[in-house]
Amino acid sequence: MSTLNKQLDYNFMRLLMKSVVILTFILNGIVTAFSYGQSTEISAQAGSGLFSFGGGSATKASLITVSFDGSISGYTYNPYGRYSGFSYGFGAQVQRITKSTFIAGLQVGYESLSSKVKIVGAYDATTYWALPMDDGKTILTNNFVNLNPFIGKRFELKSNVKIDLKFGFDFGVCLSSTEKYDITQAQDDHITGSVSRNKPNLDFRPRIEMVNYYKQIGFSIGYSYGLTNYTSGLDGADRVTQSRYFRLGLSYIIK
Repeated sequence: MSTLNKQLDYNFMRLLMKSVVILTFILNGIVTAFSYGQSTEISAQAGSGLFSFGGGSATKASLITVSFDGSISGYTYNPYGRYSGFSYGFGAQVQRITKSTFIAGLQVGYESLSSKVKIVGAYDATTYWALPMDDGKTILTNNFVNLNPFIGKRFELKSNVKIDLKFGFDFGVCLSSTEKYDITQAQDDHITGSVSRNKPNLDFRPRIEMVNYYKQIGFSIGYSYGLTNYTSGLDGADRVTQSRYFRLGLSYIIK
């Protein structure tokens, strides 16, 4: 690992610890200061969105090593794409609303987040030939258990219409990271396959979100900006690669 990557990881851990301490202090302060007249809401969550990677080592196109006779499992040189794949998530949320309409809460859920990169060339691992490509793509899917503590403010427009503005942090505990490639070589050889990739233990993302409620149904729009470097251990990737997630969701207030 390069000196730059070590420094980035060290700075990330310092930022993570500071963020946890600050957020815990704010949450405790709100709960203590506005303990009178609180109400609790519990809701179910589901959503999708556009997940991709940014930073100096993220890419729109890459090469792939694969054997066209199927004897060797292929892999993409750089699967961290700037294009979005299909992503989804679901979970549950509990939040406390004070008499002054301040919010403090926690959302817990499962997320499957996918990015995409275009494959522009292939290297045959059995014949050692570089082969032209007609078409190809790699989808990288990262699966998370995600914890999202947050604070915010509620604005009540009418009796049945309200808006929540929230800020918090995603603590995405990564369960697995898998790339799936689908390529067509110039001679019409069609190859698909999958391979596991090194995963980060935690994807830490500051997150901002707005939820519009009508009665018990809410529509949310949000954005998460990852600070974890996914390519800290990847050869040749001296610059950071961080996640980006533009999210849309639906929620239903159970209680």
